[in-house]
Amino acid sequence: MRSLLSLILFIFLLPVAHGQTDDWSMAGMWLIETTGDINDDFSGTAEVKAIDDRGNYRATLITEDFCCGGNHARVLQKSEIAVLGSDIIVTSRIKSFIIRKEPNPSPYSPDNFDLRWVDEDTLEGTIGGWTPVRWTRAPEGMV
Repeated sequence: MRSLLSLILFIFLLPVAHGQTDDWSMAGMWLIETTGDINDDFSGTAEVKAIDDRGNYRATLITEDFCCGGNHARVLQKSEIAVLGSDIIVTSRIKSFIIRKEPNPSPYSPDNFDLRWVDEDTLEGTIGGWTPVRWTRAPEGMV
């Protein structure tokens, strides 16, 4: 049984372990959502464009966050994305607030992500270093 499980893991992890991610592109539209059991409703979209052929991208994010006792923000952000093999680092800066309601005042920080390829259309990782998040490539014409 253990060898069967090892074989299955090997087959599914082989493409990521052997550089298949080098052929995958971040360019396009992505849907963003938090995952897991958290006290935060966070979602958004990312329009990603390549800026060179070395794994560097720029993105426009529109994120929406409901949290912290009634706070609500919809935020336009500009991001730089570095793809380093199967690791993706997204560094954002706030361009403007589309909606900002803070009955419980708290600063809104730019949304930075640490992600890894799951497959060509799915990324998983964290936002802000701790909240689980998933990026899914948007279907053609959806966004």
